[in-house]
Amino acid sequence: MKKWFYKHFLNKKYQTELDPLKIKKVLILRYDRLGDMVVTLPLIKSLKEAYPNYQIDILASDLNQSIVRDNPYVNNIYIYNFREKRSLFQFFKVFKKLREERYDLVIDPFYSNISRAASHLKFIDAKFNIGLAKRERYGLKSKDFKLFYDYVPFNQKEHLSDNILNISTLLGLNKEDFLREDVLDYVHSYEKGALTFLKSYQNKKVILFNIQGSSQVRSFNDNFIMSFSKELISESHIQVIIVAMPNRKEKLQTLVNKENNSRIVLANTKSILDAVALIKHVPIVISPDTSIVHIASCFQKKIITFYKDNLMNKIIFAPYTKNYKMFIYDDLYQLTSNDAKTIFSTILKERHLV
Repeated sequence: MKKWFYKHFLNKKYQTELDPLKIKKVLILRYDRLGDMVVTLPLIKSLKEAYPNYQIDILASDLNQSIVRDNPYVNNIYIYNFREKRSLFQFFKVFKKLREERYDLVIDPFYSNISRAASHLKFIDAKFNIGLAKRERYGLKSKDFKLFYDYVPFNQKEHLSDNILNISTLLGLNKEDFLREDVLDYVHSYEKGALTFLKSYQNKKVILFNIQGSSQVRSFNDNFIMSFSKELISESHIQVIIVAMPNRKEKLQTLVNKENNSRIVLANTKSILDAVALIKHVPIVISPDTSIVHIASCFQKKIITFYKDNLMNKIIFAPYTKNYKMFIYDDLYQLTSNDAKTIFSTILKERHLV
């Protein structure tokens, strides 16, 4: 029944051919996590550089909108938190506004949930929809009905950033012409504070140590954080700067104060852009599999990271740089001080702190 409904009622008829030069208003759907927005930044930049007259709007979420607030390539940002309990009310409020904008083009970079994509694109009703092919659902594949004017296949052996940037080829662009390294170069207003903070450590090799991800299993416990930090500073040239979310800062500050070692400090970051500015000016980043890894990749930093043993995740969400070391653990919160010693020995032996 659902297959029949989607195939017959959420179809779309295209009357004309897509001409990129005739496009004026573009909407990119990216209402999920922060890391997903970061890996979409190269697409946003490539479109604006190739077609500077495009109005590029973003449908973001509260979780990821901050990273594009100051983006010079983005005109308007709309917020849709589809996981909220009042999501149906929010859906009609937000998507009614998007429908009224009469977009020439909607770009959908999601690679899953064909049913949600179909209903959302149908409601927005842009002249053209393009994006990534969706996973099969209800027996439906992207090719089974005209959801998109055109789409590119999702390659599970290719990084998500490359998959998303492949969409630009549908607009006549060569994805190899666009650099990823400068997609976050608009954090200038946050750099003064970062540089002032880092000035005290200019004679040290600074390591930015992000201690948590989006869940507990992607976050380190307090004992491991302090044990690993002490292992790191056993190398005399190392300075450790810990980055934490507000919910853990107070307790971590107490632990740092108790340690009373100036070579382990807690960063006073108030937003993700404060963290971005710090990452831009440090040589090494240590982090679980979370947005910090993708931000560090934008600046081609040396990365030491921790992932779950998920084959797809280790490929499509891996650091987008060759200069990284990946450790595999299913639950970071269970790591001990002995694990800290083992991990430190490995990165020391493999010269990741040089």
